[in-house]
Amino acid sequence: MRTKFPLAAALLITSALACSPSRADDPKEKDSDQETKLRSDMEDQIGADADFKRAGPFLVAGHLGADAMEGHAAMLERCRKALHAQFFTKEPDFLYAVYLFPNHDAYDAFCLKFTGDHASSKYGFYLPSRHALVMNIGTGGGTLVHEMTHALMEVDFPKVPTWFNEGLASLFEQSTTAGGKIKGLVNWRLPTLQSALKDGSFLEWKKLVEFNGPGFYGDGSGLRYATARYLCMWLQEKGKLEAFYVKIRDGVDKDAKGWEALSSVLDGKTEEAEKEWREWAKGLKWE
Repeated sequence: MRTKFPLAAALLITSALACSPSRADDPKEKDSDQETKLRSDMEDQIGADADFKRAGPFLVAGHLGADAMEGHAAMLERCRKALHAQFFTKEPDFLYAVYLFPNHDAYDAFCLKFTGDHASSKYGFYLPSRHALVMNIGTGGGTLVHEMTHALMEVDFPKVPTWFNEGLASLFEQSTTAGGKIKGLVNWRLPTLQSALKDGSFLEWKKLVEFNGPGFYGDGSGLRYATARYLCMWLQEKGKLEAFYVKIRDGVDKDAKGWEALSSVLDGKTEEAEKEWREWAKGLKWE
């Protein structure tokens, strides 16, 4: 026997079905689908027996043991939240693959398989084309935070000048989190800067901001990294780094190098500020 529905009831059901979100429109379902697919892809690369941990938009995999994986994932999530609280406003709508290895041999073997070449860095790298972070975590977690900063900033500030991209990421490769904020600390790049300040071979700020592209890297990049990092750290100590980030990001179309943004947060007194920065940097200690 066929059941008959009144026309009004049929219209009501049709309307409800039309208004119901499809699986593709449901953010939770979309995220779940992305994670399932990414995990399958990652298992093909690193092995199905790897431990997996989720940390925000990062899916972390490695053969490090459950406790170590838990610790690295927690660090990622803690730093990610702090970076978004202080700097980034846009969230990625995709997931990142994070591969962690306990030593150089395992890391380099994976790089050869994953990229077709040996590791370009002994620490780790971010591969934007595949939204992947690959780390020799045996060298410490600093590079992971460095590369994570690059990955998240790529979404929030795609036109970031290279000098500031590397400066901010380098700042947090040695950092601490407290009260929901991240703070860069003195690290191993300091001697390079102090040596240059001592012998007069230092890089002036106006020259630093000219490095926007591949020219930042290669010969002499150690001093460029150090200068950019400790400029960011000085702005941090002055309470101006967050304001600078907003100004350089939001004004990048008219100020591609970031010089006007820097001048603005320093009230136009860049020469006086740079002299103060040099003396401050000379007095820093790294042990």
